[in-house]
Amino acid sequence: MAVNNNRASSVVSFLVTLIIVCSIFATWLAQLPAEDEHFYIGTAPFSLKNTQSHIATIAQQAHYTGAKPHAGVRDYITNQLRQLGLQVEIQSELATSSKYFVASKIHNIVAKLPNTASRADGLGLALMSHYDSANVSARGASDAGHGVAIIIEAIRTLIESGVSRQNDIYVIITDAEEQGLLGAEAFIRDHRWAKHIGLTLNFEARGSGGVSYTLLETNTGNKALIDAFSQADVNYPAANSLMYSIYKMLPNDTDLTVFREQGNIKGFNFAFIDDHFDYHTEQDTLERLDTNTLNHQIDYLTALLPHFANYDLTSLNSESDQVYFNLASLGMIDYPFSWVIPMAVLATLIFIILCVVGLKRGSLTLKHLFIGLLPAGLSVGIAIFVGVGGWALLTWLYPQFNDIPQGFTYNGHSIIVSGILLTLSLGAWLYRWMMARFSKVSSASWYVAVVLIWLLINLGIALYLTGAGFFILVSFASLAIFALVIFNRSHSNLSAICITLLSIPTLVLLTPQIPVFVIGLGLSSLYIATTLSMLVLMTLLPLLFVLKGVRSIQLFMLAGAVISLIGVVQTADYSADRKKPSSVNYVYDTQSDQAYLFSFNQRLDEFSLQFFEQVDRSNEALKGIYPITRWRYPHYVKAVPALTLQATSYLVKRSSTVDGKQKVTLTAIPNRDLTSLQISSDRPIQIDSMRINDEAFTAQQTQPRAGFVMRYVVTDREPVKIELVYSSDLPAQLRLIEASHDFPARWPKFIGRAEHIMPTPFRPSDLTFISQPILFE
Repeated sequence: MAVNNNRASSVVSFLVTLIIVCSIFATWLAQLPAEDEHFYIGTAPFSLKNTQSHIATIAQQAHYTGAKPHAGVRDYITNQLRQLGLQVEIQSELATSSKYFVASKIHNIVAKLPNTASRADGLGLALMSHYDSANVSARGASDAGHGVAIIIEAIRTLIESGVSRQNDIYVIITDAEEQGLLGAEAFIRDHRWAKHIGLTLNFEARGSGGVSYTLLETNTGNKALIDAFSQADVNYPAANSLMYSIYKMLPNDTDLTVFREQGNIKGFNFAFIDDHFDYHTEQDTLERLDTNTLNHQIDYLTALLPHFANYDLTSLNSESDQVYFNLASLGMIDYPFSWVIPMAVLATLIFIILCVVGLKRGSLTLKHLFIGLLPAGLSVGIAIFVGVGGWALLTWLYPQFNDIPQGFTYNGHSIIVSGILLTLSLGAWLYRWMMARFSKVSSASWYVAVVLIWLLINLGIALYLTGAGFFILVSFASLAIFALVIFNRSHSNLSAICITLLSIPTLVLLTPQIPVFVIGLGLSSLYIATTLSMLVLMTLLPLLFVLKGVRSIQLFMLAGAVISLIGVVQTADYSADRKKPSSVNYVYDTQSDQAYLFSFNQRLDEFSLQFFEQVDRSNEALKGIYPITRWRYPHYVKAVPALTLQATSYLVKRSSTVDGKQKVTLTAIPNRDLTSLQISSDRPIQIDSMRINDEAFTAQQTQPRAGFVMRYVVTDREPVKIELVYSSDLPAQLRLIEASHDFPARWPKFIGRAEHIMPTPFRPSDLTFISQPILFE
């Protein structure tokens, strides 16, 4: 059957194109509240100004656990809560991780707002965030000063509103979250209020902008949580079970993870991840925190706080899991996991029936079906090539893109847009060329491959990733379009409009998800966005047969890709608003009496050039002194004169256990202000037990490991006692490695960073290390 050359009118073609574009833009705009939107609890207004004032105070400077400003931030938060009339406590103790050999003294801020109409069960609602910043330079406005600020303001607003509360409200502002969730560990393990919490709302950030996503934590099914969340009427919900399923599979932990795993306390995480390049850097300031994003967190809290303050928190247990998703800001839709496989099977049966009907009606032929598979496969291949090859080409042309440890560059959004538009343009060109080359192939024959791809995706989802079960809606939409092109032999204005309307659910459901994977996983995952975009285009394929001006649309997308690439080129360099990460550290080996500078920079810049030359690109000298890993891999090392630093003193005793294992008892006495003390091993050792200041770790080591095996976050100069029992196939050399954030003050003629350069996040920066072997008598 030849392709029918009847086309929709110019007016309808323009209208259809406008509907598609507007649907996409409306979906995007509906994700976030406006900057000037107002929120209330009852009739009491929530003050954005107050919130921003709190954030500004908290994020004045880096306030990591143990830093001098850290205590000032704690005092500020404590005073704010006491002024509201809350019962405030500081929980101070030594905290140990249940997953890693990490420990620190912590100071949690814990407060309680009693209920006004008590329930018999006595379970309360906890509002949680953390007040420590990440490292020696991170300001912590987004991560997680914003969470602390909105909690303080929400409590003020709730009290002012006079809204009754049947549940106690607990405010838990944890310490040392960035060091290994240590504050949460201490609260769950030791605080008397932990057993009274029925639900927790936790506010987090992994960037400084974008949509805030809702992630559940529960040891049982999610149905009761989803039902309760839906009843709260959040204005801008952003939640789906795909993220829930992926979150459960990945090792991404928050304080709420500790609550769930150790306290069986369920809850919701609310976290935004865009502008990832600000995460854990000195750029994490109030000025760079998007107001729309902050308002999104406020929307969640002002809706959920009064709702759960009066909710029966004992009713949140359920055995069944739900597939759930939101359609823009229209609310939540959910259905049981048990429906996923039957719906996938039903879609498959409908597809088979339609294919049989199409063959009988002459809309399909077996030969044309196989021809239709060719452009579908090539289109997916093009999408993957653009994503993988495009990023590889960009990093070759602009090697500075590899400087960003987060994996998402300052012009990352432009890169995503250019990749998507180029992919769509090439896909449209390929299909137009194939349609002209094989003009007798029907639109149904071209489209059958698209329906088949979505069915295969959904069958895979049904078996392996049930949380993404809502993708079945795309399959049903494509099946409806498939039926339309089979039964409707004349392509008319009505056909164009029907196909467009049937495509809207796909556009609303998928287009907001497309960039999220790249933002979260990094630009090396650009191929995910290009592939999903191509699949969306293929879902709209029948419109290529009926619309006028398709070539113009294709050229418009190509022009958009070129414009976006120009934007990428223009913003490829660093500036005061797009700072380049650059690190330098000092390490002294007491055994060899040798000192070195080292940097994690892949390329030297004007800051690091004061310390290194190109010939210093090697890290051989550090081996045996400072553990080198794939993630912390120094590229430049240079021997330098030793600074006058006093190493930590220690007393050590070693003995053998009955079963031949080594027991080491070490007491370290810091002789200067430190940020951490670590123990490393040059050979893999199996740690069987460890204690710090007589506090036993519950963490279990699953396999022998070398390198850093234990870290203690130092907050004072008090002695610390470490006991460990370990075994090793070969004799292992243990080292005590101390770190202090004092390199700029210690190094002679240190020249500070220019305004477009900052300390490197996720890597040691501006630290002085002293590495000394642990010698036994």
